[in-house]
Amino acid sequence: MLVILFAITWASNKVICGWGCQLGLLQDLLYRVRLPKWRPPFWLANAIRGVAFSGLLLGIVFAGIDWIKWIDPFQIFRMQFTLIIGIFASFLLIASLFIYRPWCQFLCPFGFVSWVTEQFSLLRPRINWELCKRCQLCVKACPTRAMADFYSGRKLHADCFACGACLEACPQKEALQWRRR
Repeated sequence: MLVILFAITWASNKVICGWGCQLGLLQDLLYRVRLPKWRPPFWLANAIRGVAFSGLLLGIVFAGIDWIKWIDPFQIFRMQFTLIIGIFASFLLIASLFIYRPWCQFLCPFGFVSWVTEQFSLLRPRINWELCKRCQLCVKACPTRAMADFYSGRKLHADCFACGACLEACPQKEALQWRRR
């Protein structure tokens, strides 16, 4: 299953996260509530996620401890969760009102390793510079700063969860499309 998930990430960014993850969808819907938003810098989000991922690996390998099972927010969909998971999931969902996909950006182990795969994905938002009016509405619309990285031509970009906000914001529909290079 993990190979299939990585293949999907390689083929089309984090489309599996953006369109196939029930927790991601729930966080995305809560983020749409009109409240003040905080877009954490990518270096901070990825550093925290890297520490969390390293802690998960080290805990499993050296101590047999899987700390994610203690806070696993996916358990809320099974309606069979502990008090700790309920409190953590509540905190996470409240944070989702202000931060785009906090679980995905800060703690998701798959999100961290798929970020590497995403750097080489075939399909992603691509700018046709001949048609682009350089209004940067796509950059402003992106909740994770990925579009700012695409726009400036950076080799490494922040997580793009295939939310489509950049495509929706672009007034020149042919200038920005989800396509191959």
